[in-house]
Amino acid sequence: MPQEKRSPMLERLRNLTDRELADELQKQRERLFTLRRDNVSRQLDNSAAIPQTRKMIARILTLQRERVLAVVRERERALAAEKERERTQAAEAEKERKRAQAAEKEKK
Repeated sequence: MPQEKRSPMLERLRNLTDRELADELQKQRERLFTLRRDNVSRQLDNSAAIPQTRKMIARILTLQRERVLAVVRERERALAAEKERERTQAAEAEKERKRAQAAEKEKK
């Protein structure tokens, strides 16, 4: 699979901690509010900044969701591994019980 090309801005966001990402989200939401206010009052010079900011907010929310899903997936893997260990131990115990029963029958 070819290596994905990522923009430096997206890499910067990916390298932020959860707290820093939440702070960045808050900052972008405040910026969007200011841009909309300036647009209504006809003080906004670059109207393209509004959709750009909305996309930045969407990127941040997507990264936050990816992180949550990664934690959930890891928990599910750990639970599946634990269940598999329990099944293996139960199967081993059952085999040992049958061996003991067979040995008991041979003694009689």
